[in-house]
Amino acid sequence: MQQSDANEKQAEQAINFKLCRIQNSELNISKKNKVWFFLRYTDIFRYLPVPKTNEVSTLQSQSASVFAIFTLLGLFIFKFISLLLFNQPRITQHDQPIDNKAIYDAPDFAFGFFVGDSLQTFFNDDTYFEYYIAQYSQEQDQSGTYQSIEIKQQVDVCNPDWLNFELQLNCPSKTLKIQNKDIQNEQVLFPTVKLLSCNEQKQNILGKQCKNSQQVRSLFAQGRFLLFIQKQGQQNVKTNEYSEDSYVVYQFFITIKYQNLGETFLARKILLQNPDFALRFSQKKSEETYIQNFYQHLNKVNVQSIPTKRVLRQDNQANAFLRQPLNDTQDKQTVNKLALQQTMNGQKQYFQWSLNQVSNQKVINQTYKTVPDLFSFIGGIWDLIYGVFVLICVKRNANKFYAQKKSWGNFDLFMKEKVKQKRIEEINKINIQLEQIPSDFKNQFKETNENQMGIEFYDLKKILAQFQKKNPTQSNTNISNNKIQ
Repeated sequence: MQQSDANEKQAEQAINFKLCRIQNSELNISKKNKVWFFLRYTDIFRYLPVPKTNEVSTLQSQSASVFAIFTLLGLFIFKFISLLLFNQPRITQHDQPIDNKAIYDAPDFAFGFFVGDSLQTFFNDDTYFEYYIAQYSQEQDQSGTYQSIEIKQQVDVCNPDWLNFELQLNCPSKTLKIQNKDIQNEQVLFPTVKLLSCNEQKQNILGKQCKNSQQVRSLFAQGRFLLFIQKQGQQNVKTNEYSEDSYVVYQFFITIKYQNLGETFLARKILLQNPDFALRFSQKKSEETYIQNFYQHLNKVNVQSIPTKRVLRQDNQANAFLRQPLNDTQDKQTVNKLALQQTMNGQKQYFQWSLNQVSNQKVINQTYKTVPDLFSFIGGIWDLIYGVFVLICVKRNANKFYAQKKSWGNFDLFMKEKVKQKRIEEINKINIQLEQIPSDFKNQFKETNENQMGIEFYDLKKILAQFQKKNPTQSNTNISNNKIQ
């Protein structure tokens, strides 16, 4: 029996030695190829055979690792450059009402009457007609009623710098305003330009005489009324490029029999550029105006039969001064200036143009690909590449390792066999110890399993305890507490 135990221990030591005393130099296959040795530390598909602590790296898995790393790095660089240079926005838009409390500046405009074959001559003679610029307004009085008022503006001769050529025109003396308000969807503040018949009272004060209707009709037949409006440069929402400021020009043929009416509508848009966290780190907001529509028509009301009447704000001191007789000592320039500011009723209106704006504005939202989107895309590609090469390379490394080290392939089988042998040895030892106990003594502790009727077993714990009490000098070590059937 002792000889058998010694043989079993010797066989077990031999197996353990064979499994656990294998040198690392024999298992590290990558060291055989010195060219690829430095790539062992970049191999992300190394295989770890159990219980070996060093991973197995092969030329194939190293090549796959280099390909995966450089592919991912190249893709990241390409996507990042595309994010900076070729990031096309995704555009969404919706309409929203214009803030009815906001007062906006009207775009600059200029006008004049030109005659000649190519409309090259600027004509400006108030004995034929006169220009009238007003800031149309609706104001609420104490009773809550809105009163329509035209605030007259001074007309100056100008040469606008926003035109790309030299041209003498007429302009308002200051920038006018536009406002929308929720009063039956009407404009409450907007500029208007009118062309009126000669003011006889003012010309009498200035010592001049108005031309008759035939002369006025002949003049209008020789030329055109030109209206220039500055147009704001626009941002291209797709390319983010800006166009330069420019202008639009309208021309009108004036008749004295009917009113010529023109109306230009401005539209507004708000551009919202969301951040991409590479070039823009916060939302950028900009507002733009553009000319949306233009309408022109003739008013069938006979101008000669119905004169135009206006409610105006006027300077009472200037009116009183102009009604006084002229003195030689008076400054004629002061008189002329006050006369230009004088407002009279009964003048005929040949032409009217107004600048309005629509009640809704567009909100254009530009959304770009962001840096988090880039990392999310790269992470998804990495998961795909890594998963494919894990299936290919790790399995290949394992097969190549076990093909060269066949003893490692039987490790699990050896461990199961070893556990089975250990269990048999324990049972044999218990049986040997039970044989040393007399049968009469063991039969005293024989019991029957209640759940499985008819099956008898010995309670070894009771047998051992009682036998040690009666035989304290006899050694009964290593008796298991398990119940043996």
